[in-house]
Amino acid sequence: MKLATAILCAGTCAWAQPGLVPVPAPTCQPSTAPTQAPTNQLPASTPPANGPAHGWDNSGDQLLAPTAAGSSAGTYYFRYIQYTVGDQQGDLSHAVVLYGSMVFTPGTGKASGTYKITAAQKLDSNSIPLVPSAFPPGTGNAYSIGACGFGFIQNPLSQGDVIWGGVGANGVFVGSSTETRGQFNDLFVAAPLYYAYQMPSASATSTGTASSSTMTSGPPSESTLSGTYSVAYLNFPGGLVAEAESAGFQMTADGRGGVGPVNILMYQGNSSTPIELEESASYFSADGAEVLSFPSTGYALAGAKYVYTTPDGSVIFGGGPDSFDFFVGVQTQGPVSPASQIPGFAAGDFTGLFYQAGIGDLIGANNVGSLQSFYGSFEPVSGTLLDHKRLLIPLGSEAQAPSAPSGCFTFLVSASCPNYAFSSTTAEAYSVGFGPNTGYMDASSGTQYVLNANGAARLGWGVYPNLGIALAVQAPTFTPSAPNTPLPTTTSTSATPQQACGALSNPSDQAPLYIYPNGVVNGGSYAPFTAGISPGELITIFGSGLSAVTEVYFNGDSVQVTPTACGQLSVVVPQAVSGVLATGDSVQIVVGTSASQFSNPVWAYVNTTTIGVISLTSNGIGAAAVTSSTPVSASSAQPLDLSSVTAGTTVMVAVVGLGPDFSESTSPESTPTIPPFTIGFLSPSSAYAQTMLSPPSPGASGFTPGSASTASEAGIAYISLTVPSSPGTYLLTIGTTDSVNAQTTINVKAQD
Repeated sequence: MKLATAILCAGTCAWAQPGLVPVPAPTCQPSTAPTQAPTNQLPASTPPANGPAHGWDNSGDQLLAPTAAGSSAGTYYFRYIQYTVGDQQGDLSHAVVLYGSMVFTPGTGKASGTYKITAAQKLDSNSIPLVPSAFPPGTGNAYSIGACGFGFIQNPLSQGDVIWGGVGANGVFVGSSTETRGQFNDLFVAAPLYYAYQMPSASATSTGTASSSTMTSGPPSESTLSGTYSVAYLNFPGGLVAEAESAGFQMTADGRGGVGPVNILMYQGNSSTPIELEESASYFSADGAEVLSFPSTGYALAGAKYVYTTPDGSVIFGGGPDSFDFFVGVQTQGPVSPASQIPGFAAGDFTGLFYQAGIGDLIGANNVGSLQSFYGSFEPVSGTLLDHKRLLIPLGSEAQAPSAPSGCFTFLVSASCPNYAFSSTTAEAYSVGFGPNTGYMDASSGTQYVLNANGAARLGWGVYPNLGIALAVQAPTFTPSAPNTPLPTTTSTSATPQQACGALSNPSDQAPLYIYPNGVVNGGSYAPFTAGISPGELITIFGSGLSAVTEVYFNGDSVQVTPTACGQLSVVVPQAVSGVLATGDSVQIVVGTSASQFSNPVWAYVNTTTIGVISLTSNGIGAAAVTSSTPVSASSAQPLDLSSVTAGTTVMVAVVGLGPDFSESTSPESTPTIPPFTIGFLSPSSAYAQTMLSPPSPGASGFTPGSASTASEAGIAYISLTVPSSPGTYLLTIGTTDSVNAQTTINVKAQD
């Protein structure tokens, strides 16, 4: 069986273009080169009952176990909210909030870690009377966290679901359940009570492996909540869109229970005019948490709000004990951190990989609200954020393919009422000069962002019409445990690289054979690795020692490749591997050499599609690589190296991850079918993210069905599109049911 066509360093090597491609940082490397040969063993993480059937990397499980010295478990405070949309208006039919403490215990060997909820309260909108009740202590739910902090925990409220997300360098976990069995949107945030493990320093060694030292701190106390905080707040007081509240405010805690007047800016329902308020507040400490008290008659925030904080006080979150609300905040100014606390970064530092999660309501006309939740990651690159979000929007979105939903309101997901979660990858501009206590406004989404004082967390507050909250935490740089053994080789196929890399070399090729755990990305968009992979997609693998690679394994099925001098490897994902490549499952990827040396395994989430558009600069951003007509063959594809195309003309663009690999076809009858997709041309200076994510409104947004040519390179399909008739620069948006890409532009000039 022919599994895939493999390519090594297609086009120009990304690492040879400084500042253009966000090459994953050489983090999470083992100290010695793994040498295990493929054997008949399971993936590293034994598949939990509700996780991916083929397991997940568990070498980062210890990231959720910072605790008091002498213990192997990690004690956390958490808050978890679920909202369920009940009608086409977007009003809620159900809400649940769970909050309290939990303990994470890392797994050993191939066993997944487990967590137990030790003391928690649950508030359910269906309960009578509407008061919190004690949540039964857990007996042990599974979790699996990868080497760089990305993974999942089993959902404590929804059996059969998992919460995907990431653990930050500060120990905070943020996540959301997007592939749900029940119809709900959610947000989960948890923070440790202690720091007591190997924490990375701010700088890395010349080999790329972060140096570290043991840091201890905690638990939080009244003095921990000290300094100036920016806070974002979301609430649905009665479950109605018209009553939805999104508030932003700053508060200064003195470390002794005093806060003083809090100036609040609040948006409510479909009113674009903010309400300015001033409310007094104070706080006190209880059981390692804080209780922030507002007046009982407060208009925006009223009564007690439980505040959970990291041991260093850099991140706070929480909500009311009897409210379906949620707030997140970051410390923007504060006292100098004592040496015993987590090491900080230079003020205004904003680099590296960040994990993110959020929830909110996009308000439209007539008080129609489109509830949205997400998890994902982003990476700043020279003033641009390469951003991935895995979104769940019950009312659907304009940018998704025509088969996406228009509203489906039943308790359980079914064939007639499916879950239409999808990945969105964008290239968002941000202010390079922003720093602590300043932030910046993202006009595309209508979100105000603020960076905390040590550069390790970012707060997001959605202003009208995008009411919502978001929290991002900088990924850790821990050295993982010993690499796990790859799966067995079951089949093998040869492939010839389409284009060699010449004499180019990469110093990292002298290092041990290793795949960065965050180093498997789309070969067109270079979107962060949390976007996952799909069958037939051209992927790029970053790591070290890759010049000697002769085989790439997908769950044990091998694809033979020819080694080159490049420091990166590109290969087409097989159409099928051993019993997998279904959406929501996982694939284990390993590379090997002719000398029977094998890399560490990495895991990738599987989607139906993962769209990326090839750009002129081969970095997934900027001008799209456009051809004037359908290439007759792969070798005849010649991009138009022009700054613009003529208004109203039809051109072709090369797309990665649109579904099947045309190069697999042996006859017209066996040509795979491209899934339905849409094409849109948006203004990069407009609120394009809001347009993309708004509920479908036929004929209103300009998104039209697309078509693809059967001409293809390995892993690349050519899309035919007619550019707008009006001159200007347009953001090219391409979307399927489960993937939307908006990273490249097309500059349209007037007709001659």
